[in-house]
Amino acid sequence: MKKIALVGYYGFDNAGDEAILAAIIASLKEYEANLEITVLSANPDKTAKEYGVKAINRFQLNAVIETLRDVDLFLVGGGSLLQDVTSQKSILYYLGLIYLAQRIAVPVIFYAQGVGPIIRRLSRFLIPRVLNNLNAITVRDQQSKELLLGLGVKEEVRVTADPVFTLPLPSDNEIKRIIDNENLESNKEVIGVSVRHWQDNHYLATLATALDQINEELGMQILFLPLHHPEDLAASQKVMAQMETAKADKQVLAGNYHPQQIVGLFKEVDLLIGVRLHSLIFAAINHTPLVGISYDPKVDSFLARLGLKAAGKTDDLDASSLHKRVLKAWKKREQLEQHLKVRVDELEQLAKENTEIAWRLLTNRSD
Repeated sequence: MKKIALVGYYGFDNAGDEAILAAIIASLKEYEANLEITVLSANPDKTAKEYGVKAINRFQLNAVIETLRDVDLFLVGGGSLLQDVTSQKSILYYLGLIYLAQRIAVPVIFYAQGVGPIIRRLSRFLIPRVLNNLNAITVRDQQSKELLLGLGVKEEVRVTADPVFTLPLPSDNEIKRIIDNENLESNKEVIGVSVRHWQDNHYLATLATALDQINEELGMQILFLPLHHPEDLAASQKVMAQMETAKADKQVLAGNYHPQQIVGLFKEVDLLIGVRLHSLIFAAINHTPLVGISYDPKVDSFLARLGLKAAGKTDDLDASSLHKRVLKAWKKREQLEQHLKVRVDELEQLAKENTEIAWRLLTNRSD
C-alpha cells in the first residue's frame, strides 16, 4: 500500500485551506482508493473524522518523524505557506519539515503553492537552500514562480493552479438543506460578501457604505459568507453593524460547514464581493460573477489569471468606486459567467497536473 503525508495550514477552521486539503485527498484517491494518507493537522481528531484519513498533531515532533519515516512521499501544500509578512514562524516551520524529510530521504513535492511576500533576510537566505533539493515544485501562479527563481531556486518550477479547482461539488439537495437550516430563503437576488480582519480594519467601514449604496440601487439581499471561524464571522458582523440597510436585507451564514459544502453555497449567490482569495476561487468555480478587493498580491495574481483586476485595495478602498464596479459587473453578469467558465475549465486542467506529478513521484518511490 502506498503511503503519503500531507502538511499545510490544516486544522485551523479556514475554509480555503480545508478546501485545498479536501481537493488534494479526493484527487489522490482517484488514482488509488486504498492510498494511506496522513495529515499533519492542528486538530487531528477533526481532520481524521472529516476526511477519512489518518491525522497527527503537527506540533508533535516525534509523531511527525515517525510518520515521515513510514511514507513514500511528503506533500507540502497548497496555500500560501511561504510568506513572512505577519511572522517568520510559518516559513521556519515548513522549511524545517522539508529539511527533516530530506534528511530521512523521503521524496518531497512542493505542491501548488502561492509564494510570498518574502521580506526578511533569513527567509530569502533559507528558501533556495532548502527548495533546491526538492523532487518537484509546482506553484499556483506565475508571480510565485518568478519570486522563487529570483531568490535563487534553480529546480524546475511548474506553474499549475490551485487544487480547489478539482474539488467535487456537493449535490443541490445538500445545499438546499443548509439553506433551510440557516433560514436563508429569499425571493431577492443575492450579493455574497466575504471579508476578513486586515490591519486596522478601516476598509470594513468603507465596504459598509458601498453595500448600502448597492442595496439602495439594486435592492438585493446581502449574504455574508465567513471562511475562517470565528474571525471572519466577527468581521462580517462588524460590517453589518455599520450598514444602514434594513436588518431583513442582510444576513450572515452562521454555521461552520465542510469546505465542499461552503464551495457549493457560492452557487446560490448571484454576485460575490470577496476579500479572501478562496472566496473568489469558490465563486469562480461556480461561474458566479465576482468583484475582488485586494489585501495581498496573491489576490491580484489570481484575478489576473481570470483576466480581471481588483476593485481596490483594503488600504485605500473607495466606496464610490466599488459601488460603480459592482454595478458594472452586475450589468455584464451573463458575459462574466461565460468568461469564467472558459477560464475555470483551463485552471481545472492545470490543477490536475499537480496530482499527476505527485503520483509519478509516489509510483517511482514505491517501485
